[in-house]
Amino acid sequence: MDLTVISTYRCNSKCQMCYICQNPTHPKEEISLETLSKLPSGFDNLNVSGGEPTLRKDLGEVIDLFVRINATGK
Repeated sequence: MDLTVISTYRCNSKCQMCYICQNPTHPKEEISLETLSKLPSGFDNLNVSGGEPTLRKDLGEVIDLFVRINATGK
């Protein structure tokens, strides 16, 4: 199973082919760790996508959660 998570719609790149930076999300509107913790385990590939995922201050926690879910199913 492949999994893609849109972690944010914030972006600071302003690329010409993308308009995501024109309608950024507020951090409180982004998918929460609580919601992400409900994802199933057993994924083969994970794509953390969105605008620019590195703008999330809790990106390390998000990745740790994905590793834990996939390794233990919890």
